[in-house]
Amino acid sequence: MKNLLSLLMLVFLSCLPQLGCRSNNGSLSESNQAAEHRQVGNHQVIVCNLDLLKDTITVALSDFTEELQIVKLDERPEALVQRVHPPIIGNQYILVAGSYWLGQIPHRLFDISGKFIANVGGIGKGPGEYSYIYEELLDEENNRIYLSQMYSDAILVYDLKGKPLPSIPLPQRISRSTFRINQGEGIVTVFIDPDSEQRRAVTSPYIAWSQDMSGKVINGIPTGSSIKCGISTMALPVMHNNTKDLDILITVGSGCQDTLYHYDIQGNTLVPQFTIDFKGGDVPFHFYCELPHHYLCYMTQLIPGAAPHIAPTHSTPRNILIEKGTLKGSYFKLVNDFLGNIKINRPDYYFKNGYYAYSYDPAELIEDLEDALQNNDIPADMREKLTDLRNSIKETDNNYILYAKLKQ
Repeated sequence: MKNLLSLLMLVFLSCLPQLGCRSNNGSLSESNQAAEHRQVGNHQVIVCNLDLLKDTITVALSDFTEELQIVKLDERPEALVQRVHPPIIGNQYILVAGSYWLGQIPHRLFDISGKFIANVGGIGKGPGEYSYIYEELLDEENNRIYLSQMYSDAILVYDLKGKPLPSIPLPQRISRSTFRINQGEGIVTVFIDPDSEQRRAVTSPYIAWSQDMSGKVINGIPTGSSIKCGISTMALPVMHNNTKDLDILITVGSGCQDTLYHYDIQGNTLVPQFTIDFKGGDVPFHFYCELPHHYLCYMTQLIPGAAPHIAPTHSTPRNILIEKGTLKGSYFKLVNDFLGNIKINRPDYYFKNGYYAYSYDPAELIEDLEDALQNNDIPADMREKLTDLRNSIKETDNNYILYAKLKQ
């Protein structure tokens, strides 16, 4: 196992048995139908009924993904990272988000084995530099990395050596944005944080639009026209990109029943796909995530006075799982059965761009492995391998990247 670590890559498909983890907790196939199709205008929307959700089931990561891989990142001082956003996984590269607040670390590019390739631009206000990045995109096919900076009028562009290229202009200065780029057709699709009456930092006539590479808008969705709750200081554009569709959630966090949409570029419409019916009651803080065959929801109550977009303070959260085909659903907890059933908090956050991806601080990974080893039900072969893995990790290591490709 230590020899494998020296090669920086661990593939768990062949060397770690998966734990059967649902026999005592039920399964989704045994759960109630907890959602229904409702006609909303010209569209059918899957609507979850909270009253029909029953016991919490335990779901294995392997139910959603192929084999788990672990990458030990390069230990050179210039390669050290912090955990900010989930890493972006490609076929040949791993893009790790930097941090303006935690050490002023730029985005860093590694190859798929964990070898440090380059910083992507740098922290600052000069050419090719940035401060707070809201979204990043890795495009290996076209030798591009794209970064969306807060309060900016352009998408920053870099090559796969981290060198700046000409930016993509936006039609206006925006606060937060998520985006997708079709390099072949020269189309950029942008989703933004709607204008906030409290901040008044930016104003936009659109909440989503498509444009060409020169910044010319082709078409757009007017701000507030399709988002039920309209303007809010909490509004965040969220895109997971786990299916072929352009999924978009512009969430106000709490106090409003949010909806997950698909953006139809040709029709220039937001097509509603999934929501939860809170039936006019107290609407909790919640996020949705779309997978190829499921919807996930993270739901919790905010403690009064919390600022969730800065330092979240929540009550005990709950996760909801709805299967698209059967509409069966349940509260659930997700565990990493490749690593002894380590619990995965906020599963909706770590499924993105067709992968489960997590950046582990080595001390945190050690702690989780030690907790897993406390389970007396772990088979002897898995216990041996997890013990070897635990003993190979030093707290002074750079982060470890765990990733697994989503099953389609």
